[in-house]
Amino acid sequence: MVRELKQPRDWRILIIASVLGTYISMMLWLGGYKHTDAIIASVLNETSIVFIVLFAWLFLKEEVNRRRLAGVVLAFLGVIVFVYNSGG
Repeated sequence: MVRELKQPRDWRILIIASVLGTYISMMLWLGGYKHTDAIIASVLNETSIVFIVLFAWLFLKEEVNRRRLAGVVLAFLGVIVFVYNSGG
């Protein structure tokens, strides 16, 4: 791990990409709050755990154990209960 960090890289591109990625994602997130009801946007925002677990499994080859799977299932159930009760 340390050896990989010591290899020469073009850090300027990495820094620019991380700043732009953060800026773009923040603008999209705020746009979601602007164009929908705040309560719906906040509930959907809480489903980010589902995407974190999914992308970690796909790209980082992280293990999906029972605890993580239970968190994903509970997040989906919470969204379903909310949508069903809100009449949407």
